Amino acid sequence: MEELNGLPKLPPIWSWSTIAAACLKVQDGTHFSPQNQLAQGAYKYITAKNVRPSGLDLSNVSYLAEDEHRAIYKRCDPKKGDVLLVKDGVNTGDAAVNTLDEEFSLLSSVCLLRPRPALLYSQFL
Repeated sequence: MEELNGLPKLPPIWSWSTIAAACLKVQDGTHFSPQNQLAQGAYKYITAKNVRPSGLDLSNVSYLAEDEHRAIYKRCDPKKGDVLLVKDGVNTGDAAVNTLDEEFSLLSSVCLLRPRPALLYSQFL
């Protein structure tokens, strides 16, 4: 394929875009690590260790009390179908489509990308 402005040529019905134009929301999780992480609970606390290229690994997930979850979720509200991207740390670049249909909290090492449904499928992002 030929290059255009340094970018590879795409099929005719595709086009290049920025994340800002292709997504409804781009937001990272909380910038403070909650002190009271629990072994069980109603609200999962997803960090970089839980995001894998094969999907979310919930085998070692921790949980938060409702008050801590609500404070974090108010800023960053992951939804089913969002892309979760590890933006720093040892797993930088790992990404997974969120398959959970429930509220959960994110740490700042994970970025939420919510694609515009009319433009882009989560799996392509």
